[in-house]
Amino acid sequence: MTLANSGAAYRQVTSIKIIGQMMLALAHLGFLLFAASPPEGASAATLEDAMRLFQEPWTALVCWIHYLVFDLFVGAWVVRDALRRKVPHLAVAPRVLLTYLYGPQGMLLYFIVRFITRRVLTMEEATGPTSASSLPSAETPASERLVISRA
Repeated sequence: MTLANSGAAYRQVTSIKIIGQMMLALAHLGFLLFAASPPEGASAATLEDAMRLFQEPWTALVCWIHYLVFDLFVGAWVVRDALRRKVPHLAVAPRVLLTYLYGPQGMLLYFIVRFITRRVLTMEEATGPTSASSLPSAETPASERLVISRA
């Protein structure tokens, strides 16, 4: 696959991801409005009250879709950030999978890998392209890569 073809494939995959996210968001809204009815005493005020939410299947489904949408969003952000910062693909791919499966733990491991490979300790968005043409290139010396945000 050439870089020209990979750019088109990247745009196609991005479109599919956006459509998938929109479908999950619409399903979430539909179940939330028409199917889910929280059990008596369920709320997010305490852990015990929040656990009651999962006793009713439709409400549990709404919560599950909610987690899916956010895990997918964070996983997509990790991929874009890694492309912009030129973090090696093989170092990122397992962390994206962990982000999809375990959310915060995958993101934490990505931040550790990003620091080790790029010496970056910031949550600020990286600038630059996020297409397939921005795949990792030659390494920059570590002394020139350390970025620490003071904001």
